[in-house]
Amino acid sequence: MRHNDEWLAPLNFLDVIRLAQNFTVQQFLARENFGHRLETGSPIYLHEFFYPLMQGYDAVAQQTDVQVGGQDQLFNLMAGRQLMQKMGMPPQIVIAMGESLPGTDGIEKMSKSKGNHIPLLTTPLDMFGKVMSIPDAAMSLYFKLLLGMAPEALSTLEAEMQSGLRHPRDVKAGLAREILAIFQPESDPAAVQMEWERIFKEAGVPDDMPDFPMTDAMRVVDILALPG
Repeated sequence: MRHNDEWLAPLNFLDVIRLAQNFTVQQFLARENFGHRLETGSPIYLHEFFYPLMQGYDAVAQQTDVQVGGQDQLFNLMAGRQLMQKMGMPPQIVIAMGESLPGTDGIEKMSKSKGNHIPLLTTPLDMFGKVMSIPDAAMSLYFKLLLGMAPEALSTLEAEMQSGLRHPRDVKAGLAREILAIFQPESDPAAVQMEWERIFKEAGVPDDMPDFPMTDAMRVVDILALPG
């Protein structure tokens, strides 16, 4: 893993201008996101044009042969290809994946800014619970994009759920355990599932719930709050 400030930080203002002269405003406004906002009168800030420029320069600095990204990154990936050609380099091959992982709402692409993401640094119990909150209709994409399930196996799984042979809740619990095993390898997925079910299915109390002793002052407030 490399941080792109390794090659972006040394750029001066003149360097940025020279990079920018390889693109037109029309190219950027043709991007679906910018075009829609232009039509609806939503603001488009100048600094937003810098991101494709920076990502394009990533390809130049690393002399990439191939870049892989989501369909939503296609414009930025192609910017890298164009910039490489303008600078006399062999243009990279772009591979854009057709689908993006939906968030916990099952509709929008997973995004921290949208509040529908599953944090990688959260607790195992929270991660398990957020996976369990995913709508049933979105599960297939999680199996496909996160776990790499083969199309044949995915079709079989979907057919078993539709026929009632397998309950979607149980399938989702299996998905949550596998995701925990990948992103929370120090956890015990089976134990996390038992704890989650005890709290949310059986209305139990978490094992790690903190205790707060009641002080005399708190007792007085509690008595004064009683009706009558």
